[in-house]
Formats: sequence, structure tokens, C-alpha cells
Amino acid sequence: MTPINITLALGDYARVLPLALGKVRAEGVDLDLIIGDRGSWPMRADFIRRTLIDPTLHGGEGSMGGHLKRVDEGDRSFVALPIFLRRGFVGRYLYVQQGSPLKSAADLAGKRIGMYAWQASGAIWYRHFLREAGLDLNTVQWWTGGIDEPGPSKYEAVTPAGVNSPRADRSLSDMLRDGELDAIYCSKKPKLFHQRKGPFVRIFDDVRAIEEEIYQRTKVFPILHIILLRRDVFEAYPWLADAITKAFAESNRWFAEAHRNFPYETPWAELEIDGVEDLMGRDFHTFDIAQSRPTLEAFFEVAHEVGLTRRRVTVEEFFAEYFQATGGQSGAAQ
Repeated sequence: MTPINITLALGDYARVLPLALGKVRAEGVDLDLIIGDRGSWPMRADFIRRTLIDPTLHGGEGSMGGHLKRVDEGDRSFVALPIFLRRGFVGRYLYVQQGSPLKSAADLAGKRIGMYAWQASGAIWYRHFLREAGLDLNTVQWWTGGIDEPGPSKYEAVTPAGVNSPRADRSLSDMLRDGELDAIYCSKKPKLFHQRKGPFVRIFDDVRAIEEEIYQRTKVFPILHIILLRRDVFEAYPWLADAITKAFAESNRWFAEAHRNFPYETPWAELEIDGVEDLMGRDFHTFDIAQSRPTLEAFFEVAHEVGLTRRRVTVEEFFAEYFQATGGQSGAAQ
């Protein structure tokens, strides 16, 4: 069989490099990966945008939140594959002014919190974290906009009712610096962040302990980005869903083994790996749907609770095409 040429665009995650370098191959697929450079946030954001509009791409990196909204609205123009490119805990991304009296999630009740977006995947997980850490989300005054640059959120065309926006000449960082906000929540560190010198610092002194406690209690390891495949491509070659997922899962295994055998990226990487695997297991960054079900269900639940979806979407609905193509498999064997 002549391999099917498939082009995907995504960030340069270390877990996909064995696949990008040709060490791992997708069966029956000539897979061309267009990947970013040096962990560039702007490049990755552009790839996520292009995945949805660029006819030269067959798919690529996509937002969990964006795809969830499409599914809720009945838009099945893209197929979600259980390739969980980006996973990560989010408590560390909450910033306050140096010297702020706010020290816990509960302290934020009635306060003003700025976020880079309202419906992006990260923003959904921020609210999940705050809820699990003890904050009543209904007590918060929410703002969305640019973190370091003035302007509206780049992730929504319209600010939802009840969510505030900065003035056109003000960024959320400007507002936090000047006391107009009490905290800001964003995955990319604000330019004014420095944990010891400030002027912005993380709100939690020991955020890892809080993230670990929530994980132990909920078994939720947040998923932010996945791989999407254009529906016309999927309908022409349904078997691609399984072939591509298996290839990414194999690349994930290669990376994990290399990272475990050569843990030299930082002086204490080996100790870090031991600690993470003791808490979460060796396959902590799994692509398996069954193992990731607590995470997926938590994401869909919070999205519905805060009004981003009209109903609570199910795991089976979100991955309907993948399940259809694989006879109900929950993901590539890890």
C-alpha cells in the first residue's frame, strides 16, 4: 500500500521528537511534522490557528477547550485524537504583587482576577484548580485581556456577559501592578515576574504541595492540547486515527525511556523523575483515554459549570470518531 501523506503542525514538544526525527514511524503514513522552534509560544499559537484554517495542513495541534466548544455546538469538522501533547498542573500560574496579603485560594473570594482568556483550555483548568483549592468561583470578579500587551483576549471574539475587559491602553499586568487587580492567571510568565525580587510573585509559597494534594485526591493531570484531524481526511481514511495515535504514543514511550536513562537536563532531573513516578506512576503522561478519564471528565464538568458548554459533553462524544474507527479502544497501548 502506498503511504498516505499527512502534514501536521505542532509545537516542538520533546515527546514528539522521536517521531519528527524518523526514529518512530506511523504505519501506512508518510507523516510530515511541521514543528516549532525553541519552544516558541507565538509559533505554537499560530500552528493552533492554522490547524483550523490552513488547507495545506491535514490537522495539527488543537485546543481542548476550542474543540469542546465545537462539539457542544454540533460542529464535527475536526476529529479529536487522544494524543495529549500538552499536560501540566496549573497552580503555579497564579500571580500576585510582591508583599500581597493573599496567600491561599480562599483568600481570593470577592477579589479581582485577570486571565488571558475565558474559554481557552488553560482558563478552564485554572478554574478547576481554584475550585479544588477551596475557592467559590462565583465570588470572583473576572477580567480577560492581554497579559503584558494591551488589547482584548486573542482567544475570544466577544467577552462573555459578566466578564470585564481592561481599557484599550491597559494590560492585565498594568492593572495588577497598579492595584486594579488582585491577581492574574496565565501560563506564560508575566514580564514582571520574579519569585524573589518581584514585582510579581506566585501566590503560593509551596505550590507543588498543593498541586500534588489535588492530584492525589482527584487523579486529574490536566490536558490542554491534543491533535486534531480534518474530518474530510478522517472520512477518506478512517484507519489514520489509530495509526497516527499509535505513532505518537510510541514516540512518547521513546522519549520517556530516553529521559529516564539519560536524566541530565538539570542537575536533579533523576531525583525529579523518581519523585514524579512514585506519585503518579511510570506512565504519568499517558495518551490512554481510560487512564485519563478522571481528567477528561473534570474538564468537561467545569466547562459546563462555568457556562462554556450548554450541556456536559461526554468522553465518548468528544472522541466519537476515534472510538468509531478503533472499535471502542481507549487509546494506543502504553
